[in-house]
Amino acid sequence: MREIYFKSFVTPFYKAYLGFFILVSVILGVFMELKQHLMIAEKIMKTPTWFGLLIFSFIFYTFLQLRFQIKLIQDPKYLIFQKLSFLSFSKFSKDFISVWLVNHTLILLYSLIISFVGLKIGNWEKVVSLWISLFISGFASLYFSYKTLQKYYPEKHFYRSQIIHIKPYFLWFSFHLKENRPLLLLAVKTTSLFVLSGFFYSYFSGGYDSRWLAFGLLVSSYFHYPIWLEKVEFGEYQLNIFKNLPRTFIKKFAQEFFAIMVIAIPELLLLFYQGGGIKSKIDHFSLIFFWTTLNLGIYAMCLLNKE
Repeated sequence: MREIYFKSFVTPFYKAYLGFFILVSVILGVFMELKQHLMIAEKIMKTPTWFGLLIFSFIFYTFLQLRFQIKLIQDPKYLIFQKLSFLSFSKFSKDFISVWLVNHTLILLYSLIISFVGLKIGNWEKVVSLWISLFISGFASLYFSYKTLQKYYPEKHFYRSQIIHIKPYFLWFSFHLKENRPLLLLAVKTTSLFVLSGFFYSYFSGGYDSRWLAFGLLVSSYFHYPIWLEKVEFGEYQLNIFKNLPRTFIKKFAQEFFAIMVIAIPELLLLFYQGGGIKSKIDHFSLIFFWTTLNLGIYAMCLLNKE
């Protein structure tokens, strides 16, 4: 049942706001280091205005998520979920809390960082206030979702014309991930960016050479293993008919290469931005080349594994 909830209420939410989450992941993971996150968290805990804005932004995010969820419930395709209104509110909340937690993962993770800094500086009152506000917003979200399910919405049919825009072939896989695997894409990219940011932070702290960054790239590239498995599944099975097209090797290679580069753009941005502090330009170029070949190699390994 939980899988049905996720496919019905979690995946559509992340799919609808995927651009926002990717933008936030790139900003927090590429253009900001862990030290900067901790400094901002300390500033928030010491400044009442900043703390108030943080609470307001979290509540506003919860409101937008609730508004989107209510629109889903009112959709004719979701009429079957009105049967959940026959459950008690406690039973409904127990089953539906996982949806709220997954949809608020970004907020909860940042709240943990802020709470860690707040306890470290002894400002436990604001930490308690933060988690109380999260609890209240979560309770309110579940309550209004439950009340919306109790209302009757007559079945309606909507007809609208669809405009199909032709997209280049190398973008097909990225759109496939957006439509069918948004959680996989977000989880892999967010984890990869934060891991790489940690390696760069330790590198610039001293005591390491470029081999430490190369190891970080190796670790980060293997986080992409599920994505390249999905690409093999997408290309070798769903698009199997295209394998018979008379295309030259260079064109096939270019299409696969650019499709992989589209997925690897956030890490490449991180390498160009953070790697500018590397003294040796040869090492900098080598790391960029190393990251590219690692992903091509893992993708090739996935292809061989399928064959």
